[in-house]
Amino acid sequence: MSTQSFLLALDGSKESLAAANIAWKLAQAQDAKLVALSVVDNQAIWDLLGAGLPGFIGSGPYIAAYETIQKALLSVSETLLNAFESRSQTNQIETECIINEGDLLRQVFERSKEHNLVITGRRYIHPSPVIQDRHSFIRTSLSKRLAEICPCPLLIVPSEKIWDKARLILGDVTFNADTLLRFLTFTEPLKIPREVFCTGPEDNIAALVQKVTDLVPPDVTVLRHDVTEGDEPFAAAVDVSATTLLVVSTRQSLEGRETCSGVLVEAFLTTMPQVSVLLLPPAETLEEIELEKKKVASRAK
Repeated sequence: MSTQSFLLALDGSKESLAAANIAWKLAQAQDAKLVALSVVDNQAIWDLLGAGLPGFIGSGPYIAAYETIQKALLSVSETLLNAFESRSQTNQIETECIINEGDLLRQVFERSKEHNLVITGRRYIHPSPVIQDRHSFIRTSLSKRLAEICPCPLLIVPSEKIWDKARLILGDVTFNADTLLRFLTFTEPLKIPREVFCTGPEDNIAALVQKVTDLVPPDVTVLRHDVTEGDEPFAAAVDVSATTLLVVSTRQSLEGRETCSGVLVEAFLTTMPQVSVLLLPPAETLEEIELEKKKVASRAK
């Protein structure tokens, strides 16, 4: 029985297939159970139909159309999950398939509380002056919106390129030993070179580098970047190839969730469309989840 479980937000897109391919590899490497979730967004169906209060023809035709579309989407989800489960069995991976109905973001968020990692594909949408409708917005921005609230680590995958390196970015203000440990634990089974990129003002960076060096094994490379006035601290840290797994710690601010350098996660993800990103939630969020899991386990005894 696997001790870890990964949640894969699944749809029929090529980006979702890329995320599934990565998820299979991770599940095998870390002996984790893989749970695939497909969501039928009922509200999005109503938005698509444009149904409001009864008008010329009443609500009957809209309800009939809603039921037809809902049934068709449920069938699509079943077919999708059957294909996923078949491939998972071929790879000898413990899996579970779930179909939920409701708001896409809410369903993924609620399920994420039960897992060690959430994995989702990412669609890169070219900037456009045309405002997208709600349905399009939900489908194309799940990863960004989930990044703002996900209570556990979130892996956002733009393609199925194999990673040849993993880099953790740490800031001098937000350094946390648990974050470093999570990075080491997650990446060790991947058997790829690992880096810890320390960034901060020159007065503080030496102490951070020393802390990290004392904690990491000898095979992990520790890099430093001294931030000077007018310097963009993330510019050097995120200067990586598309085959690098970028791991970023986050913190909660009044403006929302932001990276360790103070950049809001949505803005950060916008600048990194081609790189796989593992976002670690604020330390207090992880602690709250672990405490809740212990309470549930205690009540079950």
